[in-house]
Formats: sequence, C-alpha cells, structure tokens
Amino acid sequence: MVQINRVLDVKRAELNEKFKMTPRIYYSRIEKNAGEFFFLPNSVPRPTNPAPTVSAALERKSDIDPASVQAYVSRGTDYRNKKEFDRAIAEYNEAIRLDPKATIAFYGRGISYKEKRDYDRAIADYTEAIRLDPKYGPSFNGRGNAYQEKRDYDRAIADYTEAIRLDPKNAVAFYNRGISYREKNDYDRAIADYTEAIRLNPKDVFAFHNRGNVYRAKNDYDRAIADYTEAIRLNPKYDKAFQSRGNAYYDKKDYDRAIADYTEVVRRDPKNAAALYWRGKAKRMKGDASGGDADISKAKQLDPTVGN
Repeated sequence: MVQINRVLDVKRAELNEKFKMTPRIYYSRIEKNAGEFFFLPNSVPRPTNPAPTVSAALERKSDIDPASVQAYVSRGTDYRNKKEFDRAIAEYNEAIRLDPKATIAFYGRGISYKEKRDYDRAIADYTEAIRLDPKYGPSFNGRGNAYQEKRDYDRAIADYTEAIRLDPKNAVAFYNRGISYREKNDYDRAIADYTEAIRLNPKDVFAFHNRGNVYRAKNDYDRAIADYTEAIRLNPKYDKAFQSRGNAYYDKKDYDRAIADYTEVVRRDPKNAAALYWRGKAKRMKGDASGGDADISKAKQLDPTVGN
C-alpha cells in the first residue's frame, strides 16, 4: 500500500500540472483517460461531483485489490484510446467482475459502447454509474450524449441539465445542451446555452461556430458571420468555419466574400465538393457562368449528391 501511495502521489503531481485546461479539454480528458481520474481523485478540483476513490472502494469491500481494478480500468482506457473498443470492454468487464461497484468501469464501458454506436448498452452503463454515484456529473453528460445520438433530445436535455446542476461551470454540458435545443429548433435556448458555454470558455471554437449556425438559421447573418469570424480567429485551421461563413455571405448575397471563403476551403482541400459547388453557385450569381459551371461540374464528379 505504501508503494501504491507513492505512485499515486507522483501521478497526482503530474496531472495537477497537465490538467490546467479548459472545461472542454478537461471533460474530453476524463472520457479518454477515465482510469486516471478514478484513481487520482484530487488531480482536478471538482468538489460537486468527485470521482470514486480507491479508499472508498476499500471501505466498500475489503477483499478488493485496488491495484488490479486500476490495471483493468487503465488497460481498458488505453484500448479505448486506440479505438480497440471490444478489448476495452473486455477489460472493463473484468474490473466490474472484481468490483461490481466500480463506477468508473461502468462509465468507461459506457463510453466504449457509445463509440461502437451501441447506444442502448451505453445508456445502461451510464445509468448504472449514476446509480452508484449520483453526484458524478460526467456520467449524466455521457448518457446525455448517447440519448442525443439516438435523437432523444428531451432525455438528453434532462441529463445535461442535471450535469449543469451538479457543476454550474460545466461549459461542455451547456454546449451539448445547446446542440439538443438546436436539433429541436429551439433557437433561442440554443443560443443562450452556447453563449453561456462561451462565457465559461471564451476560447471554445465550436461554441462560436455552432452559435453562428443558429444565428444563420434565424436569418441573422451579421451575427452568424461575427461568430464564424471569431471561430476562425481562434483556430485559423478550422476549415468548417470558412465554409459556414461563406454560406452566410452567400445568403447575404455578398458573393465576392462568399467566393473568397469557399476558395480558401478549396485551397486547403481541393476535393471539398460542397465548397466547390457553392463557389460555383456564387460565380453564377455574379455572371461568371463558365467559371460557375466548371466548379459545379467538378463538385458533382467528387460527390454526385452535393447540392441535392
């Protein structure tokens, strides 16, 4: 046990330095390295929804070998990061066999099932993780993601709302709930959630981009363009933001700026059929029929369904 504690101290110190990160990256790291969070409960402050600890496991069942459970969970996480989800599930299965109350093993297995698009099993595992530890917010967020994939947006929203209740500074849960509201065409609530996600994490490229999409759906093209522009400023390599801004300029009939954005996308990705198609449409609108036809023809060769 002394040796285990020394290892934990070293790993905790390493993670304290590594996990000075935004909420999005933090929760992404939880999903990708669940075993670390299970066995290093104080590596990141989360007072409202602490992860289960080794000491708690020992209190529950004295004959559980925490090192063995940790090994299976860690291997499961490693396999999951390599996208070897069946092997990951097998490791989590063994961790659960050793400790049927290992919350993080159910949580990690739920992630693996979700990545396999086996959403029902993912939901079952997240639900068990929630039963074992109702204050562990990431389980609600994970189950919300699975419901969202099933297009069960009401249940997804309920889970994201609970994750937010447990941690009102959970930018990722606001972002995810915004997606569900957007899918329900509840644009104002979607904008409110993306705005809160941005307030909590002003460098969230995806929140700016998605809020821009909602503004565009509301025909508020100027605000959409402003959000896409900020997304581009934060990440100049985010091609999708150029494409989306081009679309908003096209909607505004600002074809020169639309063409400029589509051209930037094509420069980076010459096989981007959508950018070629809409650049062709913009050229046609400007009276460049031959240039437009050339772009559209090439786009259709790349993807016959583009523009349908």
